[in-house]
Formats: sequence, C-alpha cells, structure tokens
Amino acid sequence: MQIMNRASMALVAAMALTACQNDTTAPFADEGPMMAPRASITFDASLGTGFVGKGDVQYTFGWNNPALQANAANVGFRVSSTEGTEYSWTCDRDAGPQTQERARTATTTYQGLIASIARERNQITGFILSGYNGTPTTSTETEGPPLWSCPTNWTAINMTTNTLQATANGMEVTGDGGATWTALLEKPVIIIP
Repeated sequence: MQIMNRASMALVAAMALTACQNDTTAPFADEGPMMAPRASITFDASLGTGFVGKGDVQYTFGWNNPALQANAANVGFRVSSTEGTEYSWTCDRDAGPQTQERARTATTTYQGLIASIARERNQITGFILSGYNGTPTTSTETEGPPLWSCPTNWTAINMTTNTLQATANGMEVTGDGGATWTALLEKPVIIIP
C-alpha cells in the first residue's frame, strides 16, 4: 500500500513546485536588497528529496528573519495526493420506477518528509528534504448516499465502481510541529526590467 501511495505522490513532481525566493516587493524589511528571482523549491517525488528555500516558508507564514530563526525547529513538510472513486447503482423495485444513485469518495494520502535546516554563516537558508518519513496516513470523505443503499423493499442492481484520476495536491508546511498544516505558498515571480 505504501508503494502505491508514493507512486501516486509522484504526480506532485509534475506540479509547479518550483518557485522564486525573492521578489521585488521585498515583503520582509530585513531581507536585504531586491534580487533577481531564483528557484527555491525543488522536489523529487520518487525519493521525497529536495529543498525549500527560507523565503517560501516566510512568505507562507508571514514571518520575518527573526521569526523564522525562532520557529525553524517546529517547521515540517508533507505532500498529499487525492484519489477519487465514483460509485453508481440503480435502485429497483417490482412494478415501479427505477432510480439512479451516485456517490463519490475522495481519499487523500499524506506523506511526511524528513527535513533538516540548511544554514550558511549561522543564518537559515532553507530546509533540506532528505526522504519520506514514516507511514502515509489517509483521510476519506464520501459525498452522496451510503454505498449501495436503497429505500426499504428496493434492491441495488447494476453496481459499478470507477476510479478517477489521482491528483497531486502539493506540499504543505507546518510551523507548529504538526498541529496545523498550510499549503506551501509560492512567491510570485516578478521580473525585474
């Protein structure tokens, strides 16, 4: 099961998980001079390895450099993917009309990443992702009636199940040791003329 989850998370690699660390709006007063954009998020979904620059974490949480320094030990990352399943069936009764029923289930798989702090001259430059951490966890939500259910004295017939394409939701970050997770926002790319 874990191999299948990691394979579906490989879709994350197809996502635009490349962002730019610096933009010309310099949202944090102590970031220094405006710089040309450069990539600060890289991710290899097959291995769970890569790098997240400090600017993307700061941008997501609205932190300046001192806030990042104070909270870096509580920063963690995970990736998620969702697979959907659509169920359909017909409720049939003797000498009566038939009704078509549908339900959809979305199963989201979360996989933690091992992250360590990257430093240069005692300043945090970002977070090194060195692989997957632990066993994936899943969460399932169903929309519609209970599967294969029909009113009393009706029979479920023509039951079909279709797996929908898996989608990569992206990378999430926590700043509080995993109590809450937030989508890792990518800083906008602003071209310096």
